Amino acid sequence: MLYWRYMNLAERQHLLQLPLHDVPFVLLDVESTGLAPQHGDRICEIALMRWQGGVQQTTFQTLVNPGRPISPAAYAVNRIDAQALRHAPSFSAICDHVLAHLENTVIVAHNAPFDIACLDAELLQLRRPHLTNPLVDTLQLARAFLNYDRYNLGALANALGLMRPIHRAMSDVLVLKEVFVYLLNRLQMLGVQTCLLYTSPS
Repeated sequence: MLYWRYMNLAERQHLLQLPLHDVPFVLLDVESTGLAPQHGDRICEIALMRWQGGVQQTTFQTLVNPGRPISPAAYAVNRIDAQALRHAPSFSAICDHVLAHLENTVIVAHNAPFDIACLDAELLQLRRPHLTNPLVDTLQLARAFLNYDRYNLGALANALGLMRPIHRAMSDVLVLKEVFVYLLNRLQMLGVQTCLLYTSPS
């Protein structure tokens, strides 16, 4: 088992005060069996990309056997079925690997509260502490700094001339990275040098 040390306040503040170019970010997306992790919905796919200084460092992606059926509404979006998940690892089997990728990083996600709620629900199932990483929510950033009619990831991709996400975890992470880079450039043009003001409490 990998050793996982949760981030204390001083470590969080250090990350948040780093120049944006030096911040170790992890871009994250999960697909789930439904929209209510607090009522038992589980992760069925996860993708992570560690990214720092404009350079992609590592990636990780896998289907995850959720141990429960995928709701018809979730299947209509991600098209992940029971057959695809039959031989996938459980979250408990990949938990330490996921946490190792997240250690000492700022997590970036689109509608971050949902992705983090899904991960925290899985950690709770395993009697592990919740995540303490600083969070950057690109949905909040887009609403604050862009002027579009819609701000979901697909709409932003279309507005920015990017490839459209297909509601699979790594596809969404790749689009998320491009949206995040665009937002970072906007922030730096406005004189923002750290992510101290644009993170959410985890």
